[in-house]
Formats: sequence, C-alpha cells, structure tokens
Amino acid sequence: MIKAKNLYFKFEEDFVLKNVNLEIKEGRFIVVIGANGSGKTTLAKHFNALLLPAKGDVLVDGVSTRKDEFNARRKVGFV
Repeated sequence: MIKAKNLYFKFEEDFVLKNVNLEIKEGRFIVVIGANGSGKTTLAKHFNALLLPAKGDVLVDGVSTRKDEFNARRKVGFV
C-alpha cells in the first residue's frame, strides 16, 4: 500500500503539492490527470523516494520514504 499523509512539497519558494492525502491499496490501478505543471510527476516521484516531502509523509508498505529510501525504491516502479 502507498499512503500520502498531509504531503507538501515545494520547488524553491512555491508549494506545488499542498496537503495531499491518498491511499493506494495493493493491486489497484489509479490514474492521475491534470494540466502540464500541475504536479502529477512530482507526486509520482514521492512514491519511490526520488523526491522527499517538505512536510507530511509518504508510506510504502508502512515504511516512511524519509526513513528508508532504498526499500521504497525497490517496492515502487516508475516508468
């Protein structure tokens, strides 16, 4: 399971993700849609710890990406 709790992320001084909360259960497929520059790729990069939150947390199988980046990357693919 992937879970984002109160996720915030900013580039320089501007927040591009603000208070994102979601839960993706194992075996589920989701689609994230939006305009160019709306934060879709930024959100996806948090799921495998390519980016880390400014505030909040992202959990992969119950483990925080902040605390164990290596194992998060092993569990979540990104194409």
